[in-house]
Amino acid sequence: AGANVRLAPIGILYLQQLNPQNQAFGLSAKTLTLRTTEAQARITNEQEQVITVEVTQTQSGKPAADVESFITLNLPEGKRLSYNLPPTSANGKSHIVLPPMRGAANAQIIPYIVCLSLPTEEPICSPDSFIIWNLK
Repeated sequence: AGANVRLAPIGILYLQQLNPQNQAFGLSAKTLTLRTTEAQARITNEQEQVITVEVTQTQSGKPAADVESFITLNLPEGKRLSYNLPPTSANGKSHIVLPPMRGAANAQIIPYIVCLSLPTEEPICSPDSFIIWNLK
């Protein structure tokens, strides 16, 4: 009945055990660089979109493996969708295939933001967008 429960920084401990080189440079917006690219700047509302994430160590430029991230899309009518991306591979890259945006109108801009799922003081995010272009 009198058990005490305390929070522990298990995320950091897990990362340090999983990827010990992360200890050397610490995890922060200053030590990690996040880049996002989309396969195509313009797609139809019937096409899938591929978003690629690349995470590197800022100082050395070396890839950062096993880093998880998530993407949030701002859709028409104020709808938001979020998806988790797989952890980055040994080359520091990961990608996600987004389903077609069937409800999107022609010339609709789809803004998105990718953020790293890391226990950092300030979020590490990269905003971008692509456009729906239905050429018939």
